[in-house]
Amino acid sequence: MGCTNMNEDSRVMVILNSAAGTIKLAGGETIESRLAELFTGGGMDARIAVAGDGDELATLAERAVKESYSIIVAGGGDGTVNLVASKLVGSRACLGVLPLGTLNHFAKDLHIPLDVEKATQTIIDGHTAQVDVGEVNGQI
Repeated sequence: MGCTNMNEDSRVMVILNSAAGTIKLAGGETIESRLAELFTGGGMDARIAVAGDGDELATLAERAVKESYSIIVAGGGDGTVNLVASKLVGSRACLGVLPLGTLNHFAKDLHIPLDVEKATQTIIDGHTAQVDVGEVNGQI
């Protein structure tokens, strides 16, 4: 199916990995409050959830697909992005990426800004790229 209706439905589910390397912000502000402020300022209705482990990440991503969120954002490193993306395969949802991990190879390869505010703005602005999905030994 592929990512569709990115600008028609501004419902966004942001799924953050609590173990991500750069999830903490300076000055005591939580990343959840900052992201809520950024998405609201960009005219998007964002629900923000923090997952404690991989099972919870998967459950939140599956639920977001079932609830027809148009944009599902993975906030974490490459493992988080892979896990969330694997749950979107075959849906109409767009994957957003907030590179909060240590290496962030996926984000770098797609030229997604490593700064969380700039990466959020990229999502708000509706920038998309088509990415091929592969399967190896039953894993996406």
